[in-house]
Amino acid sequence: MKLTIKKILEITNGKLICGNEEEVVEKYSKDTRTINQGECYVGIMGDNFDGNKFYKDAFKLGAKACILDHFGATDEEMGNIVLVDDSVKAVQQIASYLVDNVDAKVVAVTGSAGKTGTKDMIYSVLSKKYKVLKSPGNFNNAIGMPFALLNYINEDIIVLEMGMNGFGEIDTLSKIAKPDVAVITNVGTAHIGKLGSRENILKAKLEILNGMSNDGVLVINNDNDMLQTVNGINQRILRFGINTPSDYNASNINMKNGKTFFEINNKEYNVPVLGNVFAYNALCAYSVGKLFDLTDEEIYEGLENVILTGNRMQIIEENNYTIINDTYNANKEAMISSIDTLSSFENRKVAILGDMLELGEFEEDIHREVGKYLNGKVDILITIGNLSKYINDEFNGTKYHFDNKGDAINDLKDIIKENDVILVKASQGMKLIEIVDFLRN
Repeated sequence: MKLTIKKILEITNGKLICGNEEEVVEKYSKDTRTINQGECYVGIMGDNFDGNKFYKDAFKLGAKACILDHFGATDEEMGNIVLVDDSVKAVQQIASYLVDNVDAKVVAVTGSAGKTGTKDMIYSVLSKKYKVLKSPGNFNNAIGMPFALLNYINEDIIVLEMGMNGFGEIDTLSKIAKPDVAVITNVGTAHIGKLGSRENILKAKLEILNGMSNDGVLVINNDNDMLQTVNGINQRILRFGINTPSDYNASNINMKNGKTFFEINNKEYNVPVLGNVFAYNALCAYSVGKLFDLTDEEIYEGLENVILTGNRMQIIEENNYTIINDTYNANKEAMISSIDTLSSFENRKVAILGDMLELGEFEEDIHREVGKYLNGKVDILITIGNLSKYINDEFNGTKYHFDNKGDAINDLKDIIKENDVILVKASQGMKLIEIVDFLRN
């Protein structure tokens, strides 16, 4: 969306330090390493850096303007510089203004697991009929989501991901984006260490309704026990499920040749990734597609050709192994889904699992639950890290535990065999992508 600097000053209550308020900007960046000619640079104070200090670099790289929240008397005036009280708040204000002044519909996706995959599938489906903007990667917090909105040009629909660590965060995002359709994939145990209970996690997820009008639609997974309790809201509820009668149901789920197949209303669909969880994601995308009047054929094509964000159930056939790279993140529900997928293979099954983080006082119990679930489903268990030892304790089969990735890598060549199917999964902070790289190379 094109805005004059004068309009940005009005929206943010900012002050023009220097420059021409009639200049027009359309794109925004917070990173001088990736900024493009003509973009507006936003200096953001981080935990370990101060983005405001790089405004000169931004101008040298072709920035048309800079939005900063501090600018000293000794700093050099150059280009178009807007001074605001808070750069993050300014970006949020501009993003909110954009939503209020374009005709695009907004679809927002949240949940304890499956947010990004579901967002990818909704985007792929809706793109068969409309021009769609999708938030990149995991741009799902108070900084990333507004920047995703500011990528808008002239799309018909905007599909956003909303993440959270505690109360109030999705409330902020919802009031910026004002979704017309809100999706909650599930309510599990992610962030339970901070929120204290799944009931509180549900409350935090339902903040997605706070920016939605009464004409909006809430799309929820009807097989999730917590989401089954959602009733009595102002918005329409559209429910999807596999095991529970819902507005849309999937059945006859099976996996073969690297794809997951399922039926909806007696028509077979497929997605190019393995796992029951992706049948849920696809069913959700189907439900959203129907809200936007897509045909079954358009939805089929969108699901069949979906491209998922990296490191999520990525099947890699290399070095005589089948590697399932699911290293992006982990919680109990995602672990169990990945284990189910691994167990569906016929060859020897090896699970390389690391710690699940941010579980607080529940961390030992949840890791032990995963360990118990593994019994009878895999042939070899390899755990890495401090918390995953609890998974290891509960597994009754052949198992190995390592305190760190380096020790595991040293011994892996003696444990794995040709034709093994190997799942690698942990919270992103464990960086088990290094294990995947080792196996590939």
